[in-house]
Amino acid sequence: MKKVLLGKKDGKDVWEYTLEKGDLSAKILNFGGIISQLSFAGVSVILTYPTLEDYIQDTFYYGALVGRVANRIAEGKFSINGIPYQASQNAGCHTLHGGFSSFSKKAWEEVFYNEDSLTLSYTSPDGEEGFPGNLEVTVTYTLTEKQGLLIAYSAKTDKDTVVSLTNHAYFNLSGTPSAEEHLLQIAADKITLTDKDLIPNGEMEEVEGTPFDFRLLRLLSLHPRIAGKETEKTAYDENYVLAGEGFRFVAALKSPKTGIRMDVYTDARGLQLYTGNPEEAIALETQALPNAINIPTFPSPILRVGDTYRTATEYRFYLEK
Repeated sequence: MKKVLLGKKDGKDVWEYTLEKGDLSAKILNFGGIISQLSFAGVSVILTYPTLEDYIQDTFYYGALVGRVANRIAEGKFSINGIPYQASQNAGCHTLHGGFSSFSKKAWEEVFYNEDSLTLSYTSPDGEEGFPGNLEVTVTYTLTEKQGLLIAYSAKTDKDTVVSLTNHAYFNLSGTPSAEEHLLQIAADKITLTDKDLIPNGEMEEVEGTPFDFRLLRLLSLHPRIAGKETEKTAYDENYVLAGEGFRFVAALKSPKTGIRMDVYTDARGLQLYTGNPEEAIALETQALPNAINIPTFPSPILRVGDTYRTATEYRFYLEK
């Protein structure tokens, strides 16, 4: 059990907490709830930065917790109970990952810490980045008996609001600068269709016969193509509509080079596959469907007063030669 003071941000101490269990170890920052290191069987399995200042300046959300709302909100506009709201427009005219000062840039408070678990909390004030309600958020990171990293999120509000939290780690299980030879599986029959700004319009597309079909474990090129078919896209940036309900298996990633396999379990309805900048790794972001606050046919991301937002995701690691 170890925590190290790395420095200060906005006058608050930034700590790095070490978690260890079996072959799995993690380091977590209370700045942004960032996973600053994750190693299995001696192999670093996520992209990391060497210094705190790198994480402060980061624009790619390396290992970070993002919110209040992961992914995009069209033009940053939405209504709850007939009341219109305007969130920060930090991606052109749209809102991405909670605005200019996402939860990834906040100082979180330590609630609990032992050798294999850490709980952090943050209260987002009413109106922060344009979102309504004082939102009390708690996130617990636990190394499990299944050699997994379990991230459990909860939140309460004093005004009806919108919430969708995720972690934005970039995975590379090969221990090399390239993730090109990974195998990927995603338990989803459909993706959400988007416009040129990656804003869903409410329609969905079947993955069968497309470069986006990962229902069976197969080789992942970082650029969308399959069986000779290619798209005009230079990287995957797709939101998958996950099959099933409850806490279940939704994805797998494997490196033939190291034999390390990671299985993803979650109760979330969507998973964003991202292989853009940086191209050395793969993000698998479990979340609500993007822009769901503006699409009545998507499961609602609204958190009501008196209710508790809960979601959890576990990344389980194996050696599978």
